[in-house]
Amino acid sequence: MHITHSYKGSVQGSFRYSFFVLYEDYIQAQSSFSSDFDLMLERFARNMRDEGVVVRPFLGDVEKAKSDVLTKNWSPKHLKELEKTPGLLVINKDFDEFDPQEHQWLYLNFGGRVYDSPVRVDEYQDILASLAEIVSDPESDFFRDAVPVVRQLKIESFAEIFEAKPGIFGFSVDLKKSAIILREMFECICSPYQLVRGCVA
Repeated sequence: MHITHSYKGSVQGSFRYSFFVLYEDYIQAQSSFSSDFDLMLERFARNMRDEGVVVRPFLGDVEKAKSDVLTKNWSPKHLKELEKTPGLLVINKDFDEFDPQEHQWLYLNFGGRVYDSPVRVDEYQDILASLAEIVSDPESDFFRDAVPVVRQLKIESFAEIFEAKPGIFGFSVDLKKSAIILREMFECICSPYQLVRGCVA
């Protein structure tokens, strides 16, 4: 995992995908979350091997790094999505070259502000493990293959998970809602009362 003061100048190098971490300004609510989150991201970065890299700012440069991302050529709709932090912006270009209107991207947001009823960090592990498997496969296309990670979710929940409808180049996925739905489905499948609760396995 790379730690930097600014995302400007970040190069793709030999990696196929770069995951840029977006935090809110370093308030206490996110500081307690980010310490656990960083450990999970280290594991995620390790599991991607030489195919992907996680880039995050030094704690004192959270706002600067976020500004580097927000000043890109985003549509108003997508800019609104990027304001939901913490999250990971996935691209496959050098950062300075990246243009969201011309290049593929995916924003994995973790459910808006973490002080609004956050799920536990460990609830994201299965989703990130699946994404790491996709990235670590040199034959995969992350922007094509990441979407089926949520195939096991109830189809009516797709609209909640994909906050911004897939466009030509990129879209945003709400991992908090994905994690909650996965947990509910697991509890549903394991419950002897699944028919009473109206669950669909």
